[in-house]
Amino acid sequence: MASVLLLPDAAELMLTHLEVDEPTKTIVATALTTASEARCPRCQHPSSKVHSRYVRTLADLSCSGQRVRWLVQVRRFRCLNGDCERKIFTERLPTCAPTYARRTIRQAETLCELAFALGGRAGEPIVHLLGMPVSHDTLVRLMRRSHPPESATPRVLGVDDFAWKRGRRYGTILIDQVLHQVIDVLPDREAETLVKWLAAHPGIEIASRDRAGAYADALRRGAPSAKQVSDRFHLLLNLQAALTRLFERKHETLTRLASEAQCRQQAETVPPPGEPASEGKGEPKPLTCAEAQRQARRARRQSRYEAVIQLHAQGASQVAIATLVGLDRDTVRRYLRAPAFPEMARRGLRPSKLDPYKAYLQQRVQAGQCNATRLLEELRGQGYQGGSTIVRDYLRSMRKQPAWKEAYQQSQKHHHPGTTPAPLTAREAAWLFVCNPCKLKLR
Repeated sequence: MASVLLLPDAAELMLTHLEVDEPTKTIVATALTTASEARCPRCQHPSSKVHSRYVRTLADLSCSGQRVRWLVQVRRFRCLNGDCERKIFTERLPTCAPTYARRTIRQAETLCELAFALGGRAGEPIVHLLGMPVSHDTLVRLMRRSHPPESATPRVLGVDDFAWKRGRRYGTILIDQVLHQVIDVLPDREAETLVKWLAAHPGIEIASRDRAGAYADALRRGAPSAKQVSDRFHLLLNLQAALTRLFERKHETLTRLASEAQCRQQAETVPPPGEPASEGKGEPKPLTCAEAQRQARRARRQSRYEAVIQLHAQGASQVAIATLVGLDRDTVRRYLRAPAFPEMARRGLRPSKLDPYKAYLQQRVQAGQCNATRLLEELRGQGYQGGSTIVRDYLRSMRKQPAWKEAYQQSQKHHHPGTTPAPLTAREAAWLFVCNPCKLKLR
């Protein structure tokens, strides 16, 4: 039973001895080859004349978390073909291990699958836990030695480019559009490379490609009978580009639609006859993130304050209140002494190093000197030891705003924020036509 479970191939090998090395947690199994003859690897002539024997050491799949190492006695045979250049050869184990290999085929396949799934660095600790300790370099070598499975020529071929290194080097990816599987990757996106691949894989009926001219030329030369189509993604790109050009010519229409929407909103906000108009009551501005957090903290403090007052009214001591509410006794005492809910006092402005020199700066600015570098040198001569940024910020606040900026700010005061819809750009309008309808929402 043990031979059936452990042997890589019971038809070629026979288990002769089995022992367990406890310190290293390794199962050491000894086996013999059972074939009566072997064929010369050069001339394929059979031979049953044994020359000598030697031991091959093979690593195998783990058993119950313990490493398994095979000691296989293989034979050397004499080639009976007098015309063969090889006089002595070693019998092969094609179903167990390749020539010169130090691990069985099934262990190599398992390690290779783990390497492809996890990679070298991430796969190394996993294979150690599975009882097949190898380095990450070995996992990478197994991946490089593996050959991708040969796939049949697809009936519908998808061709597109991808970036090996964005902006620097690109390749071509080939996909079976029926099975939705990648069948090959080409090192570049040149037409000649794709023509050679198409010549080696005849029989393509439909080719789905992007708008690249190199792919169109390669398909015409390499698969002239194939029907060229565009995939849905690039059809949507073509549609969006065409709509963008259309809406760029219709910019006045988009602006007019935005103005009509603004008029409708203003008409809806006008109160009906007989109802007093609410002056100065526009839509409340949305809270900023900092203001929302500040209000949430205040609500938590107020709830704790009310709990303290309620427990005190019920006769609880300050120590009991502090334990129940989770506050310090000093905080409980301060809440009880306060006539009302104590608001958090804002920290006052700290004195600035520039305060003793602000009067001098105001005099110099009124005299016409507005050069920050020159004024900073004068302050240094008077003993100022602060930085230059605070001086520049203070001078910026003293300068008069440009006329165009004041006019713009005055015009903005007559409009309530958030009620004037901005006109759609040409790109935004085109996107509304090609995006998923389920993702559409009111602005």
